[in-house]
Amino acid sequence: MTAGPLIVTRPAGDAGSLMAALDAAGLETIAAPLLSIEYRPDAKLPDMAFQAILMTSANSCRALARLAGAARLQGTLTIAVGEASGEAARNGGQTQVVTAGGDVDALIETATRHCAPADGPLLYVSGAQTTGRLRERLTERGFEVHRVVAYEAVAAVELPGAVKTAVRGQNAAGVILYSPRTAIIWCSLLSQLKPADQGLNLTYYCLSVNVAEVIRDAFGASSAIVIASEPTERAMIAAITNAART
Repeated sequence: MTAGPLIVTRPAGDAGSLMAALDAAGLETIAAPLLSIEYRPDAKLPDMAFQAILMTSANSCRALARLAGAARLQGTLTIAVGEASGEAARNGGQTQVVTAGGDVDALIETATRHCAPADGPLLYVSGAQTTGRLRERLTERGFEVHRVVAYEAVAAVELPGAVKTAVRGQNAAGVILYSPRTAIIWCSLLSQLKPADQGLNLTYYCLSVNVAEVIRDAFGASSAIVIASEPTERAMIAAITNAART
């Protein structure tokens, strides 16, 4: 790994544990949130019972906890996409939490194992922009899914000054990307810099193959990319710290 700071692109509310783990490993970081979370004041929960609640991110869990009437659902089975969202669900008051393997495919399979279409509807709390067709795919399996759009993830319009300086100076160790959308935003903001300042020597640490594909499409197949062994924060930290030893 090139000496220098790692650029952490997670939203401010999600980056803390990742940055703390990297700092503990002796790795320098720069916060560069490419998405900011804005909760929707008009979001409302349907006045009905659900057999389970589906959460695709920690932000979904935080958004649910802010909604009027959320307390009545705290005992409802909550299926979270991964460890971080599961922890956020528990912190928000959910008492029955099951975690999936870190992506939408795993969430769908976990929901199918724990729920049945005949047992009642599912509640899906999400942001305005989603990927993976969660609602559609569960509907195809016979489930009734009610989606509540509870927040928006708003894209940054410019890279932070410290990030520009690190990239221009060719001294950033790499960029950490958790989603295809974040990768797209990064590529767009990086293109605002002069070609000579765009840090083409950067290593990209990607949570999944889908994220890596965005980088390859933007910068070519020879881009320096490290993909986590599974789509979890633990695997991402392991991938980065292992690279730091080489």
